[in-house]
Amino acid sequence: MYTRVRNGLPGGSETVLLVEDEPSVRNSLGRVLSREGYTVIEARNGAEALQILDQTSKPVDLVMTDLLMPQMTGLELIPELQARLKHIQIIVMSGFDENAAMQGGTLPAGVAFLEKPFTIEQVLQAVRGALDGRAAKGRQQKGQAGDETSRGGSEDSPRVP
Repeated sequence: MYTRVRNGLPGGSETVLLVEDEPSVRNSLGRVLSREGYTVIEARNGAEALQILDQTSKPVDLVMTDLLMPQMTGLELIPELQARLKHIQIIVMSGFDENAAMQGGTLPAGVAFLEKPFTIEQVLQAVRGALDGRAAKGRQQKGQAGDETSRGGSEDSPRVP
């Protein structure tokens, strides 16, 4: 495991299982992560992600999953992932803000939340933070000083849909 920085953006060499039903988002995000050194395994939904985990011998360091998907939602996927991989890091992505996405509930401890759309910088910071164990240290509100995983990037930063 290593952290590399290119153009000020953190990268790495870990393996990320990307679970996203929207092909354009999955492809864009997969390219960004691969370009920064991560090995990316893609799944179209939660059921496919579990099948991949059961069939692969490659250790997975992080799962990035969409919240709302057909067949199995991100919230249904989380306990299945945690049962198979006790120390897996997880980032849940949604086009809704966290409160609306969770409908007043909360994510399990240690699971990070990333609101779509997000910039490349936000994605890379969230991934690196989760892999380095920073995701579980409490979420800050958008716009607070030091909130690197929720905002980051400038208005000119490219966005991943």
